[in-house]
Amino acid sequence: MLLNRRCRQYLFYTIFIILCWYWFLNIQITSINLSFKITNKTILQNKSLLLFNEPILNCSGDPLEQWCQNQIKLCNSSLIVYNKLFIITHSIILQPEFAKGKRLGGENIQDVLNQPEEDEYFHFQKEFIKLPCDIQEFHDRIPDGHLSNIFSSISSYRLPQKTHTIYETTIAVNRQDYVNVYHTITDVYTVYLLCCFFQRNPKSVRILFLDAHPKGNLDILWSQMFHSYTRLGHLKNLSSIFYHELIWSQPQSKSEIDITKYRRIAPSFFFEFRQHILKQFNINYKINEKLNCQSLNLFFLINHFEGLAIKEQLNTIIQTDIFIGMHGAGLTHVLFMKANRTLIELIPPPGNAGMHYDLMASINNINYYRCLITTESTMTTQRIFDCINRKISQMCP
Repeated sequence: MLLNRRCRQYLFYTIFIILCWYWFLNIQITSINLSFKITNKTILQNKSLLLFNEPILNCSGDPLEQWCQNQIKLCNSSLIVYNKLFIITHSIILQPEFAKGKRLGGENIQDVLNQPEEDEYFHFQKEFIKLPCDIQEFHDRIPDGHLSNIFSSISSYRLPQKTHTIYETTIAVNRQDYVNVYHTITDVYTVYLLCCFFQRNPKSVRILFLDAHPKGNLDILWSQMFHSYTRLGHLKNLSSIFYHELIWSQPQSKSEIDITKYRRIAPSFFFEFRQHILKQFNINYKINEKLNCQSLNLFFLINHFEGLAIKEQLNTIIQTDIFIGMHGAGLTHVLFMKANRTLIELIPPPGNAGMHYDLMASINNINYYRCLITTESTMTTQRIFDCINRKISQMCP
């Protein structure tokens, strides 16, 4: 009896130990499988971030057709250079801490008056840009200027680590003169044209300012035209930012409506751009399109005009039939006049002002007249009066 009882006890203990081992091994296997699934899922998610489709381009008109014909694909097409002007990148990581500068940008102008111009730009150190490929010597294929400087700070990565992710298309802009309406409009048009080229809705595109300029009264054009804007200096709290699609715009001097292009015929999507701006400020650009010679509206540009709200400026210009002003950035508003109106540009001695506004008037189908004036006040008044009368007689014979 005693022997049988001991045998049963040994059998029970043996079964208990076997069950415990089975339970322990099952937990370990489950844990390993779960860990494998989590790790595998993380890898798959990270790899999925690197997947992208090459952009479907709009190649209609000048200059878009030329842009389409001149492409350099690098880094497994995660970096494409177009016409040695601008760049589109996919699955790119920016590390803002490697953008060094004295200012962050967006300060009140009163707080930074008379600061050196170089304080409003960043110096980019290595590691600022990371791309998902082995970096080779391709700097000779990057456009000259600010893009060459920025992409000299490039390095590589295999899989994106913990980053802040931007899913929306973003266009990086390095502005020069941010409070000059001429330079701002040429910059804004360039970015709008990039939206058209890559077939992106401007109102869904984010803007990234690569400069550290203070606040300006023209900043509203960027927020109204596009989804929103962010300053690179304000991203310093983020160690790493992953962009699904980041487009690097050409500099202002390469704009298709800059004087250096010497255009007299509107480039691609210019009139759509003009209408888009007016529409964003709820301005009816179709009303009174036909010139009314019985009631001509004359507007003489004076200094305080550019201090008005942008909407008020545009509202004034869209109703103007004869626009008169001294040579200066304010005449850029000729781009928003209705067709077949007139711009009279007053040129003081020695009369060698550039052709900026003559060209802008031409692409918007506006009659242009260069009125040379003198330094004597009495003769100047008469001269301006004669110039206006001459143009009225031509507009309304």
